[in-house]
Amino acid sequence: MIAVLLSKGVRMKNLVLFVSIFQIIVSAESWATTLEFDLTGVFYKNNRELQIDVPKLNRSLAKKGLDGLPEKIVVGKNAKAYGKLLLNRIEAANKGATEELRFVIDNGYLYEYPPICYRGDATDVPAIMNGMLDTFLNSEQGILALRYGKETIIHDDRFKSKASLNEAFEGGNNETKAWLNFDQHSRSVLVMSDLGPQGDGTELYTTYIKPCR
Repeated sequence: MIAVLLSKGVRMKNLVLFVSIFQIIVSAESWATTLEFDLTGVFYKNNRELQIDVPKLNRSLAKKGLDGLPEKIVVGKNAKAYGKLLLNRIEAANKGATEELRFVIDNGYLYEYPPICYRGDATDVPAIMNGMLDTFLNSEQGILALRYGKETIIHDDRFKSKASLNEAFEGGNNETKAWLNFDQHSRSVLVMSDLGPQGDGTELYTTYIKPCR
């Protein structure tokens, strides 16, 4: 009814204003750094590991009045809250399932995830990774160090020099070599993590987070 009372000129001005505001919001969102990856999972049937078809699962959940799961995960500063939301939805989905549904966020180990990419500024990636701990990433997986460009963030002093790395890991391995030979001209973020008890650096893993295409 309000639209009918407005003159054509006023309606046009309102439309232009709305479009302008929308463009500002979209532009602001595009500046926010995000990590993106597909949600994948498995269930077991007759001792066989089968891939979960997320769209098919969502149709089944909808019939039960339950919320579905996203096929693609996009997280930024909201990582912790979004992770808890997803875990709650997966828990609800499992209550009515004949077989346990296991997704990457159930295990929470970075090396088990599908390829992760980022949009935005690489310097924001470490903060997002911290937000993923205890939700997407298991708290027992230690993030030992990260490299991007000429920047280095170190949580374990052994990564400060080649000598300390070789001494700690008996001459190095493929993971330490990847760390030492990191291309500073690359736009990727290199994450060094481990699955040792409470992140003690005994089982190293390197993960490259590349820019999204």
